[in-house]
Amino acid sequence: MIVVSEAYIPQTDRRYGAIEGLYEHQVKTIESDKSVVVLDAPTGSGKTLAALARVLERRTPAVFIYPTNMLVKDQVRSIKKILVSLGYFVNVISSEWIPSVSGGNSSEHHVDLIHITGETLEDLAEGSAKGTVLERILKGTDGAGRMRIVLTNPDTLYLVLSGMYSRHGLISEQLFKFGAVVVDEFHLYAGPILARLVIMLNEMRGGSKNPLVELLFLSATLGDTLDLLRNTYPGLDIIKAIPMTREEGTCRKIRHKTKGEVRTQTKVLVDDESVDEVAEEIMRLYDAPYEWKNDTPNVKVLGIFSSVTFAVSVAKRVKELVERRGLDPANIVKQIHGLIPRSARTDIESINEAILIGTSAIEVGVDFNVPFLVMEAHDLASFLQRFGRGGRHNPCEFLLYLPQPMADRLRRAENWSFTEFLEQAEQAFKEMPSYADFLCSKQVRWLLLSMALAGSKKIDFYRKKEWFDKESAVDYFKTLVKLNAFVSMGDKNLKDNIGPLVDDQIELDLDKWPIRVMAENSFIRGAMNNILVRFPGHLVDSDTDYLYSEMDIFDIFRLRGSLEKAEEHWKQIPSDLKRRYTVESPVFVANSFERRQYHRIALSSNASARYITSVFQRGDTSIKSGDPRMNEVLNNVLEGRNLVFFWRGMNSRTDYRIPRLYVEGENGAMVIGDHALVAEYLYKKQKEEDWSS
Repeated sequence: MIVVSEAYIPQTDRRYGAIEGLYEHQVKTIESDKSVVVLDAPTGSGKTLAALARVLERRTPAVFIYPTNMLVKDQVRSIKKILVSLGYFVNVISSEWIPSVSGGNSSEHHVDLIHITGETLEDLAEGSAKGTVLERILKGTDGAGRMRIVLTNPDTLYLVLSGMYSRHGLISEQLFKFGAVVVDEFHLYAGPILARLVIMLNEMRGGSKNPLVELLFLSATLGDTLDLLRNTYPGLDIIKAIPMTREEGTCRKIRHKTKGEVRTQTKVLVDDESVDEVAEEIMRLYDAPYEWKNDTPNVKVLGIFSSVTFAVSVAKRVKELVERRGLDPANIVKQIHGLIPRSARTDIESINEAILIGTSAIEVGVDFNVPFLVMEAHDLASFLQRFGRGGRHNPCEFLLYLPQPMADRLRRAENWSFTEFLEQAEQAFKEMPSYADFLCSKQVRWLLLSMALAGSKKIDFYRKKEWFDKESAVDYFKTLVKLNAFVSMGDKNLKDNIGPLVDDQIELDLDKWPIRVMAENSFIRGAMNNILVRFPGHLVDSDTDYLYSEMDIFDIFRLRGSLEKAEEHWKQIPSDLKRRYTVESPVFVANSFERRQYHRIALSSNASARYITSVFQRGDTSIKSGDPRMNEVLNNVLEGRNLVFFWRGMNSRTDYRIPRLYVEGENGAMVIGDHALVAEYLYKKQKEEDWSS
């Protein structure tokens, strides 16, 4: 049994509005005179209030960036609640708002809270262009002295700045009127997503001299991203909250005692044996008494896992075990994950002592108060988010499935302070870095070229014609390089590794097919490999016979079912999905969530010889799955749209976050998506290190 002690944070006698006893790190954040501030504080220690109070104190319109749509939605509610408690009138602009071009109320007691994601813009646009409605929202709230806060995600911001929305020039003009950018959960970004985010922030900032925008990074831990920030923004203010192990002076408890067991995992939980084991453990904890005295939890046992198909399989098995006892599983077993539409998800407040099983969708959205937590984690970010679900308001017992480095570390002692526990986690997960140094690699040139080309798009709405303006793309590329020239990591910086800045060479590079593919498709992670799927409603607690959703191509490999055309399902497919597909699109009709598929990718001799990133091409590469009927559709999904890189020697021990398909007859894998650029960088970096040694 491992025990993690309580944790406390020192308070001051300072107050902000009606909120008394601000934490020391909150006061330091509000009062810092630096243009770049990093707040490193544990989950539940008031980072959002600190950031919000800082921009309100300065009357600085701000853009708050969150990694997921669900977290954006959750923070709209959370920030509105804080603003109301501070005495503000809050005008929430979201999917229920009717756009207006009026200047509105600019009173210092009014705040416009603008919820901008692809989903809210689709609802607001009602079939018209997203860019048009976004420009109307920003223009309609633009008034002298008017306090505005935009809440969005990096994907939406990238689509705006890279020219994917109509009226992007007018939208960008409005965005550059915001004087602060707050990046929450900064530790969740890695690889190409982290690179794009930093590039965009520096574009909005306008360079290192006389910056137009101040930056505030919020994180529960930083790892190698802290080195990137220190090198890139000299003189930044790093504010770190260090929890105390016991109550001293004026302080507040942010963590209750937690205890439990750690089990070693060498991969993501997927197999049937693990399903049975986890389901049995969940039922054991469901039967156990908990220490709480006054509260009855909505959720008694919370299970959070990395694979949606594994979560569904565990839920199915738990239902069977519940039913054997003569109980109604519909009242006890609930699910939250990406397959369940938001409109069909469980209302946590309406359940009592339930079992809730899901994926990272559970990590945000509800301030869970659970007595029992079962979870797996394979990187520091997911560990911090998931472990933070327990022990926030009452004691909690846990069962953790963790990679061997961390599991071994935690088993060295039976008792840990909360600070020591987090330090052990950070040390263990350093083996899975955020690849912050990728920003200073030769491969980042491709990202900048694709962003520049995308931002040069011209649209003739009358002739329904689109084209890229290469001349403006060349200028935009050089501008992006100039605005990010100071980005550095260790002894490397972006400018020295970006390659030639000669117009002729830039034009040649802009003509390359991979650059065009990235520019045309915006190359947002998760948006490229999705397939429509119809799955039985009873598997995810739905009253309907079946539900439609999207699944990544890699999750499709874990299902059993058949392929049909979307035309056969068109009347039943939700309107928001119809906007992203056509009647010719494939629909995978799932009937089982068992992992049985064998999948490999076959390479031609020409493809095998390539050690540079390219675009998936039929003939050079082809997917071979266990079901021959799947081969054609999987190849169609990938063809012409995805970057690939052949990484000889890549295996199951290589960072699981890098998407790959193992190569038939070869010791290696093809890396799929924009992580191909990271794979190329890591491969060449290893070759250089081997050569130098």
